[in-house]
Amino acid sequence: MDQELSLAAGEPVAITFVPHLVPMVRGILATCYAVAKPKVTAKDVEAAYRKRYGKEPFIRLLPPGLLPSTKDVLGSNCCDIAWRVDEKSRRWWSFPPSTTW
Repeated sequence: MDQELSLAAGEPVAITFVPHLVPMVRGILATCYAVAKPKVTAKDVEAAYRKRYGKEPFIRLLPPGLLPSTKDVLGSNCCDIAWRVDEKSRRWWSFPPSTTW
């Protein structure tokens, strides 16, 4: 993931990817962590997600305050994504994808 994100960003990128072990037949629930550059805000992160995934037919970007749940995508090929930014620590995390297909 670091390799491909670094290629896309044109500079080194390091993330922490945490898949969650849950009793599912198919799909995955994961949390990804990264450190934002100085001056990057929660609105910047949201704008980046909306720019990249806003027109994807099977990706749903959840509104602030909601977190993905595998029950909401059961039996579909949808992917629900949510994110949070801790502006004090510069850490942001994403909950992609919540999918069961």
